[in-house]
Amino acid sequence: MRKLFALLVMLPGTLIAQAAPAPAPAGRIAFEQFTLPNGLRIIYSEDHSTPVVSVDVWYEVGSRNERPGRSGFAHLFEHMMFQGSAHIKKAEHNKLIERAGGDFNGSTAEDRTNYWETVPSNRLNLALWAEADRMRSLAITEENFENQRQAVKEERRLRVDNQPYQGAFTDGLTWPFDSSSCFPYAHTVIGSMADLDSAKLPDVQAFFDNHYASQRGASGTAPKSTSSSARARARGSTSPSCAATRPRWPPGRFSTRSARVTGRASGWRTAS
Repeated sequence: MRKLFALLVMLPGTLIAQAAPAPAPAGRIAFEQFTLPNGLRIIYSEDHSTPVVSVDVWYEVGSRNERPGRSGFAHLFEHMMFQGSAHIKKAEHNKLIERAGGDFNGSTAEDRTNYWETVPSNRLNLALWAEADRMRSLAITEENFENQRQAVKEERRLRVDNQPYQGAFTDGLTWPFDSSSCFPYAHTVIGSMADLDSAKLPDVQAFFDNHYASQRGASGTAPKSTSSSARARARGSTSPSCAATRPRWPPGRFSTRSARVTGRASGWRTAS
């Protein structure tokens, strides 16, 4: 018992002696910004600390771009963008990046959808080419649409419908908005099952044609290369200019509201 007590007394002193110094305050991140002839905006930040490059393409399209009866399309395309294009086979985008020693993913929100790759710095051309190919020639087929529709529905069941309290949290973000005057923010990003079920391939194709164009995109890179080199590679890899329209948003109307959520959830005993 005495030995154990002595060890416990000494332990705090040991931990204090090994404490790491406070990190230095972060400085400003330098970057350059330019626009390619096709309208794509490039935001470039040079970083030589590691021999990798990250390409992050942001499209100005999210759930706010959807219309009544067609919710969930922005998130659906986060899945569709990995289903192949003119020069990349179905699901081959993932394999190309992984074989190069890289990582990738995408995400969807109300105001944007983004896709990123992090690869060794000598594979920058690969990441740019892959993004350009699916921007200009995504394989929007009945087969791809149907299997990704089912994938999105399963994701909703897994993350929302079958999760205690999650429905209240997800839907609660939309409650402050009036759906009649501000539908863009009065529905959830993942969309409704009914809208996903009723969607048709021409609807999906039109959504892509209207929103996935170079003028609606911005690419951020953080490579271990020179600015002139990155600029030349981006110019040579990206797609031609595509027609795209920028929607006008109705003014949002807010009001004080309350809502009650009823459902099955885990419970526990509490002190009375």
